[in-house]
Amino acid sequence: MNRAVAAVGDMVPVTPGIHAGYAPLPHLIQGGTLLSVGLVFDRAAIAPLLPKGTEPTDEGTGGVLFIDAPDGWGLTPCRTGQFFIDVKGFDSDAGLLCRHHVHGFVEGEAAARYHRRPLGHVTFAIGGDRASVSAGPPGADHYRLSMRLAGESFSAAEARNFLVIDDTGAPHLSPVSSLADRIGGEDVSFEILADDDMLRRLRPREVRWARYAGNLSVTCGAWMPLGELQRRRAPPDRAAFLSFLSRFDRAAALVERDGSVVLINGRAERLIGNGIGVANGHLRCARPGNQATLDGLIAAALDNAVSLTGRLDRSGEGAPIIVKAMPFEMDLPGRPVPRAATLALLVFADPSEAVATDPEPALQLLGLTPSEARAAALVGRGLGPREAAEELGLSENSVRTTIKRVFSKLALSRQSELAVLVSRIASLGV
Repeated sequence: MNRAVAAVGDMVPVTPGIHAGYAPLPHLIQGGTLLSVGLVFDRAAIAPLLPKGTEPTDEGTGGVLFIDAPDGWGLTPCRTGQFFIDVKGFDSDAGLLCRHHVHGFVEGEAAARYHRRPLGHVTFAIGGDRASVSAGPPGADHYRLSMRLAGESFSAAEARNFLVIDDTGAPHLSPVSSLADRIGGEDVSFEILADDDMLRRLRPREVRWARYAGNLSVTCGAWMPLGELQRRRAPPDRAAFLSFLSRFDRAAALVERDGSVVLINGRAERLIGNGIGVANGHLRCARPGNQATLDGLIAAALDNAVSLTGRLDRSGEGAPIIVKAMPFEMDLPGRPVPRAATLALLVFADPSEAVATDPEPALQLLGLTPSEARAAALVGRGLGPREAAEELGLSENSVRTTIKRVFSKLALSRQSELAVLVSRIASLGV
């Protein structure tokens, strides 16, 4: 199993008025569990459930997903059980169908505000090769999924769009990326146990697939109005790099110049016991000297566009915490005059620990296939197409064709740009 790494790409700012009072996007789930089932619905029955001007796939596909998310940023802890419908015309750059949540229940106040679903229960039972989950209002089950887990576990990444509606009823797209260890499901049973108009519309005609996913990381990206997409190409799926903050084996945080936290993973939050924490939305150190060091690293990294490393002394015994500050430029569309905003990615580490960085999982999360990610990682490290072909046991022409697809998917034009992308991933080890 490859260790995933963290990096940052394009994001868009949250649109004012979306879920007023809610923590700004992006949101993060880490270390979660997912059970899901793909379904075929009656297309005529589900079409009215989608926002005006959109329509389901011709086959009327969709499904139900259940997520147990104990940790993360902005949403967690929570459990959700939600029906989704596949939507035509808004595929992600990776070619995956867009989804729209239409019905469900949520455990957790923050997730209820984000998904605007009623509070209820989502109850998992996983043991041996069997897994089941049920969801409904308090004290009742409205639907239930069970399956037998079959096959070998494998790591897989996705980057897809979700169609979401803001508080004014306007439609937006949100890029949602995920990384998980998956196992297929067999002997699947999906039951709808309640009878209301919504669930009658969602009674499936067919079960297409079932899946279990563990060690789940999800990033819910910022929303872009559909009208904006008509004027500007949607940001590439490299925004999905943020998901790797939750699977990165170092404590990491994305901060603004003044230390205000954009995103932080669980390992960084747990550094609070070592004199680092979040106060009033800002990253703060208990020791004044450490705070001055951290502020200076952030400012110097942003002012000089370089990566810098420093030390933060622990409050008790033990080696100092090492921190690396790295600048990241992120395009922020929707401003009167487009401009770049710079944030700092901070990576904290214990010097006694070892870290391995492998770019392939991150490249897959951007929408590359496993074979494309392997070729991109080699070429990004400086190998020519002929050398990469020898390493992969392929023809040079095959590798050249693969790299052309990589450039197209990642909106790159030359090998040097790919090298920068791969080096950014590799640079995250402290």
